[in-house]
Amino acid sequence: MSVLCDAVERALKEVQELETLAQSASVDAAAVAERLNALVQRLAELRQAGGTCEGVELPVGVVSDVDTGRNPDTSMSRYAEEASRANQATKGRIQAFQQLRDALEAELIRTQ
Repeated sequence: MSVLCDAVERALKEVQELETLAQSASVDAAAVAERLNALVQRLAELRQAGGTCEGVELPVGVVSDVDTGRNPDTSMSRYAEEASRANQATKGRIQAFQQLRDALEAELIRTQ
C-alpha cells in the first residue's frame, strides 16, 4: 500500500508544481510542457501502482462523496452505522426464528 501512497503523493506534488507554475507572472511554455510531461509520467506510475489494490471494494456512495468534495470519513462512519443497524435487525430476526423453532419443537413434543 505504501507504493500506492507514494505514487499518489508524487502525482499530487506534480499537480501543485504545475499549478504554481501556471499562476506565476511569467509562464514559460517549455516549463509548462515539462511539468505536464512529468505529471503524465506520475499518473502512469499511479495507474501502475493502483493495480496493487485489486479486490478492494468501496461503497459507491463514498466514491460519489469524494467526487463532490465531501469528506469520505463522514460517509464511511454513516455506512458503518447503517451496517450496525442492519446487523442488529438481522440478529433480532435470528432470535425470533430460534424462539419460534423452540416453541414449535416444544409443541411437537407435547402433542406426541
